[in-house]
Amino acid sequence: MNKFYEVEVSGVKHPIYYGITALDEFLTIQNITLRQLSTLTDNMSFSMIINLVMVGLKHGYRMAGKDFTISYEEVGDMMDENPDLFKTCMDLFSKAMPKPENNGQEKGNSKALRTKTQRSQ
Repeated sequence: MNKFYEVEVSGVKHPIYYGITALDEFLTIQNITLRQLSTLTDNMSFSMIINLVMVGLKHGYRMAGKDFTISYEEVGDMMDENPDLFKTCMDLFSKAMPKPENNGQEKGNSKALRTKTQRSQ
């Protein structure tokens, strides 16, 4: 089973996960293709940002075996409480994006996230 990360907002840890299903759900919600996604970083609306965080939380809760009951508005409030939440989610989302083979070199980003995230056990 894939492991999820945890993000902390106001002293509460929330599981977060961006796998293929989460990526697909975000693309479907936003009605965009994977190719279009790579050009959105600089042009994301607030609703896109909230949806990106919400999808990660929803699938994190699913991976953790917990019920997800956080509303769209509550996700926005969480982002107000923790301004680094979006950057953390973007880092995790980017790590989860499918990457082409790189001729046997190490895959993914080997640098640790600089925000408060923890890998689950």
